[in-house]
Amino acid sequence: MIELVEDMLDISRMESKRFIVEKKNISTQEIVNDATESVKTLSDLKGHTISLKIPEELPKIVGDRKRVKDLLTNLLTNAIKYTPNGGKITVSAKDEGENMHFIVADTGIGISKKEKTKIFEKF
Repeated sequence: MIELVEDMLDISRMESKRFIVEKKNISTQEIVNDATESVKTLSDLKGHTISLKIPEELPKIVGDRKRVKDLLTNLLTNAIKYTPNGGKITVSAKDEGENMHFIVADTGIGISKKEKTKIFEKF
């Protein structure tokens, strides 16, 4: 519940242009490990296997450490929630020049085409 309230406050700050982003160099390996560790208990309860495919040579990214970790943790939590017990979750990252792509893939039910169109709609 606290996380939901914090998310709502963040949205309010973004809309009012009072959202503060603390840009720092972040190790891609470390941020993925931190996010994965934060969901380990939940993952273990469901018997999931989480595999990390993060190349060592990936550069650091510049961003807000808390926000990036929150984003990855949210993706992992959703993967855990919608993957049947004993499923597999894979986290990977890919350097795309000025962007870093984080991918969380799982053996869960996926998102229907209809729902995919709503992913970025405001609730």
